[in-house]
Amino acid sequence: MLRVGHTVASLHHSDHGTLSVAGGSTVGIYQCSTGQLDLLSSFDPGYTMPLTCVYHDLAKVVSSSQDGTVSIHNCCSHGQHQLIHTFSHHKSTVTRFHYSEGTLAMSSSDKTVSLWTPSLS
Repeated sequence: MLRVGHTVASLHHSDHGTLSVAGGSTVGIYQCSTGQLDLLSSFDPGYTMPLTCVYHDLAKVVSSSQDGTVSIHNCCSHGQHQLIHTFSHHKSTVTRFHYSEGTLAMSSSDKTVSLWTPSLS
């Protein structure tokens, strides 16, 4: 069991053995080992309201917030995360998103669904 110090809004367990946890204003990335979780990195994506969802793979962290935005950060060495894109077209909380093969599908409490294919070059 891991105590994170805030209410967990979302988590994502990846195929490469990591767990990303979002809550409050923090995203934590943990390595899943036999019976324990070791913190690899933790960062504040810079939202103005609490996080709602998180996704993590080897190259990037995607997160969303009650402020209506979704951000994509590169995963860099030494736990640093560099913002590469922000989607800010929703007028209310981003309630869910799905990121796959470079396309981001999002839903919001403003009663809209959006598709976005950012250029990550």
